[in-house]
Amino acid sequence: MTEAILIKYALFLCQMTFYIGILRYKLTTMFLKNTVYLSFLVLITVCICACKKAPSYPPEPSIDLKEMKKISYPSLQIDSLLLFVNFKDGNGDLGNETKKDVDFFVKVLRKSNGTFSEITFVPSLNASLPLLSPYNATGPIDGIITYKIEFRKVPNPDLPYSDGDTLKFQVRLKDRANNFSNWIETPEYIVWKDL
Repeated sequence: MTEAILIKYALFLCQMTFYIGILRYKLTTMFLKNTVYLSFLVLITVCICACKKAPSYPPEPSIDLKEMKKISYPSLQIDSLLLFVNFKDGNGDLGNETKKDVDFFVKVLRKSNGTFSEITFVPSLNASLPLLSPYNATGPIDGIITYKIEFRKVPNPDLPYSDGDTLKFQVRLKDRANNFSNWIETPEYIVWKDL
């Protein structure tokens, strides 16, 4: 009788081991399937979120003034104006490697009797932009150009402006295909007001 119980108990243990093995197999398979499904779902979600459509801009550059900031250095007798210019270009052909071409144009206007008229700066405030995208790359680009203008307070009768004059600036860009942007205009600046 004891042998029969031992045999039944041994058979019971074998069946239990078999069922536990099947259960473990099913749990492992289910876990792997769920992991694969979850990983696939996460990958699809990341791909969808990462796909950002490139903006569409015209081939001619366009600009707008983000900000004009004045910084005065009274001890040095210098006013610095920083122009922050937002730009967009549809084919990304702004700037030059050699910096030989002028592609950032600045006009200076002085107020006289309530009317602004253009004055000539020597040397000119026009500048060359650095290469903003590689020559072989095409496609839309946008960003901010920071341009600095310094006014040193030194006695010089040849300057086209004097202490207390009101100036403003007009700016535009040109791309490598000779397309010009729109003109933008800054707020008024009073020369050496805070010095």
